Amino acid sequence: MIPVLVTVVEADLPLRVRRREDLGVEPQVAVVLGDAPDGLPLILRVERRASVETAVRTALGHPTTLDPEVDRALGALETAVATSARGAGVFEIRGETRGPRLYRTAATVGVLLGESMLSRILGAQSPLILAEDRYAPSSRPERVTNTAVLAAVSRATGPVTLMKGLATKRHVAVPLRSGPAFLVEDEGNDPESLEPLRFEDLRPVPSARFHARGRREADGALGDLEAYRRAVFENPTIGWSVAASDVGQMIVQLARSLAAVHDEGRVHADVKPANTVITATGAVAIDPIGVTIGHVSPGATPGWAAPEQILAREVVPATDVYPLGLMAARLLGAAIYGEERSFLVPVGKGECRRVRLLSDQDVFVDPDGTPGLSRRVREGWQEFVRECVEFDPDDRPGSIGAFADRCEELLAEEPLGWRLPLPGGPGTLRRDVDVLGAMQPSWVVSDFR
Repeated sequence: MIPVLVTVVEADLPLRVRRREDLGVEPQVAVVLGDAPDGLPLILRVERRASVETAVRTALGHPTTLDPEVDRALGALETAVATSARGAGVFEIRGETRGPRLYRTAATVGVLLGESMLSRILGAQSPLILAEDRYAPSSRPERVTNTAVLAAVSRATGPVTLMKGLATKRHVAVPLRSGPAFLVEDEGNDPESLEPLRFEDLRPVPSARFHARGRREADGALGDLEAYRRAVFENPTIGWSVAASDVGQMIVQLARSLAAVHDEGRVHADVKPANTVITATGAVAIDPIGVTIGHVSPGATPGWAAPEQILAREVVPATDVYPLGLMAARLLGAAIYGEERSFLVPVGKGECRRVRLLSDQDVFVDPDGTPGLSRRVREGWQEFVRECVEFDPDDRPGSIGAFADRCEELLAEEPLGWRLPLPGGPGTLRRDVDVLGAMQPSWVVSDFR
């Protein structure tokens, strides 16, 4: 295993972290957002002041000196811009009483924090997306509106509301006093629009390790925070890795987290690595479409969504089993192959679109890519993944619990004896961050306005 290394940055001047309250009065400020997956502080650096001097000099032909009158006016304008920028992004929660003040980031949560840990390990793209199709608009891993639902709108529950929800862009909202950060919609000033921001945590994963390379190379458990901090201070690059068996357990935990959704009579309908967070208590699914069992889904993610979802047919719990099988295939480096069929799907106004789906699939797990697995267990994995990605949902494992149980059985029979690298993050790793009086390495994400 070759670790994916990131560079540890050290600037000319240390980054000084301030109190949360300063978000409301300073145009440029850095505050603690939470903990990064490795336990180091996660710092939000806010830049709300853009200099107008460059634009003025360009308009004047880039003079080396400015007319004194222009120079004075420019200084006053710079001051006015900085003053106006201090409150940008700060809003107040509406309610019966005066609510808390928060700072809403200009960047969406995906842009600000990047990919989830499971996406970094397994990849955001589905194993069904071939290399030549990877950059096609129809293969992007983001959720898209299912245009086929327009032809079946009478069978959906609240389709207009659901489809509006699919397009919602969410941002990070940071209270200007101590407390957890939230996710909030573009203009979500209602308390019900706030959702707690879940921070990922790799330290409880038994096999999670760091790999420091450079002056004083070191490898150790990611849970040993003191050794890890020392390695970051002493080396120019750092990387992480986890055992494949532990990633398999994450898939099991993810499956079990869906049981509560199914018990409520709903299907998540957007299970994928990007919608998984690894918490201190295990992997859990987030951002469900939340489709009632027996209805059609108003949205889907290409490559991850089950065929019945793409074709605007009724979704069932086995709809969520399909992407879990694809994640298991990613973990094993399995190839899913077979007959591909084209379907014409109505999109309304007498028009159709063409979609291609694998309708008669098989699975191959390469022995060279799964060192240490016996032929019997490897073939067991092949059959299990094949059942999970059956075209007909009735041919898949009958419940999410059945999927989790069988996956756990296979992991117990023989460990997956290889490790998987993943890049650190989110943001930039800096060793020169003054966190309220203590110099320590931190991950820094930046929000610009």
